[in-house]
Order: sequence, then structure tokens, then C-alpha cells
Amino acid sequence: MENFIKEMKASFLLIKTDSSTFLADKVRLALSFLAYNLIHLMKLLILTDNKKRTLIDSVHFKLFHIAGKMAEHARQIKIHLPNTHVYNALF
Repeated sequence: MENFIKEMKASFLLIKTDSSTFLADKVRLALSFLAYNLIHLMKLLILTDNKKRTLIDSVHFKLFHIAGKMAEHARQIKIHLPNTHVYNALF
């Protein structure tokens, strides 16, 4: 249990409560819990048995840090992502 708390504090910046109101900090904390649970569930459902022990930071980096290009045309913003990337086989 302590490892989950430590991982969550490191991955989702739970120690950061710099808002001026208690309600804003409460909402930020609730969204962090939701994000942690969604990524943890995705990790359990999608990854193979030998990859399930990876840290959420690793999964977050491999899944969401993909190079792309943003283009703006006629008041529309388009994001161009590559067809393949290094961790394509993992997901």
C-alpha cells in the first residue's frame, strides 16, 4: 500500500496544493485520484504479465510522450501524430 501512495505522490504531484481555496485543492486531488486509477486499470487490463509491475511513470512516458506536429489552418488546429513509434508493439 505504501508503494502505491509513494508512486501516486511522485507521478501525479499530490504534494502540490498551491491553490488559494480548499475546494480547488480538493478538486485537483480528486482528479489526480481518478487519473491514477484509470492508468492503473489500463495497466492491469492491457499490459502483459511481465509488464504489469512497471511504474506508472514509465507507462505514462511511453504512452503519452509521442512526438507530433501541430498545424493551424483556417481556424482549425490539427495534430499530426506518427503512424509508428518506438513503443507501438507495447500497446
